[in-house]
Amino acid sequence: MKTKGITVVERFIEKGILGLAALFAVAFAAMQLLSEAPTTKAAGGDVNPGTVDARLEEQTRRLKAAIDVEGLPAGVEVQEASGDVGPSFTELVSTPTVGFRKVEVTEAAVDLGGVGGIALTAGAYNVPALPGPPEVFVETHFDAISVGELELSSDDEAVLESRLGLSGSSGDIVWNTVGFQIPWDEMDAAMRDAPGADRDMPEAWYSGQVDVLDIVVERQQRVDGDWTSAVVLKTMPARWSLRDNLVVEGLSRKDRDSIVESLWLDQGKERTPSPILQDILRPEFYTTASDRWSAPLAPSLEEETASKGENWREIANWKRKLREAQKKANRRAASIEGLGGTPGQVDEPERNNQKPGQGSGPRGLGGGDRNSGSGGGSGRRESSGKRAAPGAGLSSEGGGFGAGTSAPEDPEKKKRQLAGLQKQYQDALKDVSKAQSRLLALGYDPSQAGAVELGGLGSDLAVAWFHDLEVEPGAEYRYRVRFDVLNPFFARQLDLQEAQISLAKSIVMPTAHSAWTPTVAVPGFSQFFLTGGEVDASKMQAEVFCFKEGRWWSHTYNRLQLGARIGDVQRKQNGAERVEIDFGTDWMPVDLEIDYSMGDDDIESGQAAIVRLQHVSDHARPILSRQVWLDGTSLSRDQFAQWVDEADALAEPEPEEDDRSDPSRPPSGEGGGGIGFGGSGGSSGGGRGDR
Repeated sequence: MKTKGITVVERFIEKGILGLAALFAVAFAAMQLLSEAPTTKAAGGDVNPGTVDARLEEQTRRLKAAIDVEGLPAGVEVQEASGDVGPSFTELVSTPTVGFRKVEVTEAAVDLGGVGGIALTAGAYNVPALPGPPEVFVETHFDAISVGELELSSDDEAVLESRLGLSGSSGDIVWNTVGFQIPWDEMDAAMRDAPGADRDMPEAWYSGQVDVLDIVVERQQRVDGDWTSAVVLKTMPARWSLRDNLVVEGLSRKDRDSIVESLWLDQGKERTPSPILQDILRPEFYTTASDRWSAPLAPSLEEETASKGENWREIANWKRKLREAQKKANRRAASIEGLGGTPGQVDEPERNNQKPGQGSGPRGLGGGDRNSGSGGGSGRRESSGKRAAPGAGLSSEGGGFGAGTSAPEDPEKKKRQLAGLQKQYQDALKDVSKAQSRLLALGYDPSQAGAVELGGLGSDLAVAWFHDLEVEPGAEYRYRVRFDVLNPFFARQLDLQEAQISLAKSIVMPTAHSAWTPTVAVPGFSQFFLTGGEVDASKMQAEVFCFKEGRWWSHTYNRLQLGARIGDVQRKQNGAERVEIDFGTDWMPVDLEIDYSMGDDDIESGQAAIVRLQHVSDHARPILSRQVWLDGTSLSRDQFAQWVDEADALAEPEPEEDDRSDPSRPPSGEGGGGIGFGGSGGSSGGGRGDR
């Protein structure tokens, strides 16, 4: 210890401090050795480091004893877990973590009967058997088209040209319109009263209406006397369709509700079909050169009698006029409905109160891209005959089924269009009344003529249609149709027993197929009819019809010889110009005989002749046998002749006073309609002079 320089007092104080420090250290060590271990409150008592392990073991035994179940209540079954706990996550989740017994309730819980569309227990339900179309009928149409003028996308143009069989953007085309009726009432009854001994479907699943989401048309072609395999026809390019969206995986109930909402526009108590549903059930054809297409009519159930009266030909002519007038009225009615109006209810535009601004148009769905659902199209009909923004689609990829904002339109312009269409509709009804009156005067019931009003899409047995764009002149087809309707079991897996879970996967439920139509023979672009044949076979008469440049032409040959080809190139007047038309066919007469069972007048006039014809280049083809009197009185020949007369009249220069500024004025070439060759309700008679 250092003492130099420190006083006696200081040394005494230093020794005292050191002694106190030593005494404190000894006392602290003694306390640590003699005191009890620290404790804490846990598991209902004091726990210290020496007793914690024993206390945990005791609590574990108590917990195990509490988990062991004795005297289970009724309805509860004890099952021993089988198998070892595996290493996978699924096995670990499904296996009790401590290896104890699990409890399973075997009695059914309370079932509230699907209140609000929710069933608390899975069950087996009766599945409805929905009827298909009761009748299918087919009409064949001819026209010319310029695809480049339709303002379609480049992809749609290419697809349409290919499907119409065009080598370029323009050309003559032929197509079939497949018409059918929608049995709304029968489908509704089938949905409500499904057969079977299982549960009835909760009404909330069905919602009191049947929604048709797609029309599925199948076609067969007859080749060498045999029918080929059925093919499903594609929908029209640049027209609304839900078909691609209905097969998308992962559709939800929200997607279903959006699709259903897109089909109808609520206006008052009655549902009005949306532009999307119009395109699905009643797609208008594209704008063509003559605008010859018109909505089909359901044929009558009339059966032609074998015996014909003296005025049968005049009756047949007025029957045709009645059907064409009704088809025109139907077409105007469909256009009025498409603009949101009601046929027969005229709402005159307020011409003095026109506003330069534009209002809002009908709602569109989808987006501006066929694969994205954002945005929205207007759903209105453009002058080209296409639906605006057809690429909107309703795709569920990248945007869903949300409704978009439509392009604005002038409400006063819409009123003017409706007023013009209403006037044309009334004019067509006057023509209908005139034809009906004339048929009554001839002693014929006009209700048997098959002139059925189109009616609204929501009315029972409403007429709808589908266009087959890929037909070949001279080919033979037959069709059948079914509907794909909204599936009431869709997305209800939890409400169905395991055996019926598959019912919940698809958003559509197919109806039954219709019966196959009778054979539909598509005429060729060249047709001929033999109209006379003399006894000595020195000359025969034939009338040839040819479709070219969007219209029908005709030429009569009065001095045909055996072995000579029917038809050649002729110059024809087309308005102010002359054009060359090739009337040549691939057939030549090789034999003529007389049916002497017919009267002397028929023999003298050449109507009793039977002419046999051979194909010019294909000698393996069967010989044709044609009876002159049947060709001459054929209704098909009358139809072709009418179209030639209409085309000649339209080719004349139009008068200067013609009102071209009327926005509701229909395109020229309104008449024509379709040919019911081979289909139910179609005209019979007449041969096919296919090239």
